[in-house]
Amino acid sequence: MSLKSHSPQAMSVDLKQQLDVLDYFGALMVSIVFFSIMFIVSVTCINWCCIQTHDDITVFEEWGYNHKVHMRLGPHRPSIIARNVNVQDLKDL
Repeated sequence: MSLKSHSPQAMSVDLKQQLDVLDYFGALMVSIVFFSIMFIVSVTCINWCCIQTHDDITVFEEWGYNHKVHMRLGPHRPSIIARNVNVQDLKDL
């Protein structure tokens, strides 16, 4: 059982990275995933759990009412959203 000594050339490591064009899309994908998660959290958790029925209507609810999206985008009833949007329209005149 003899120990062989390694020469310095055998132990060298090439630290130069070879990147392809595909490697640069990693930052783009990470940012897309991050902002998608932030959007989902803001629409679901924050909009439904942190906003009470006695609070003002949210931007999501107002957007959904104005674009006739037939789905609740927050904790308020559609009649409350309609009343609040109509009052805001009268104030703008």
